Amino acid sequence: ASNLRLALAAALGVGLVFGLIGRVPFWIAAAVFVASFTILFEWPITPRERRLRRIAEGIALGLVTGVVVTLVFERLFLVRLP
Repeated sequence: ASNLRLALAAALGVGLVFGLIGRVPFWIAAAVFVASFTILFEWPITPRERRLRRIAEGIALGLVTGVVVTLVFERLFLVRLP
């Protein structure tokens, strides 16, 4: 099970780097990555009746993280993001 989780995390990271970065704005790429990661890793441990709520929470967390990370890097660290 842990090897599967490691492979899934690696696949999500590779998908972010080679699939999203440079093709969509960084905040969207970060939001999709965090939402996907959260949803996929919470799915097996979430009871069936609460999965829709977990999906909504994952999407909200992804959007907030994408915006905050972008603002911190661009405004605080003065780093231009792709």
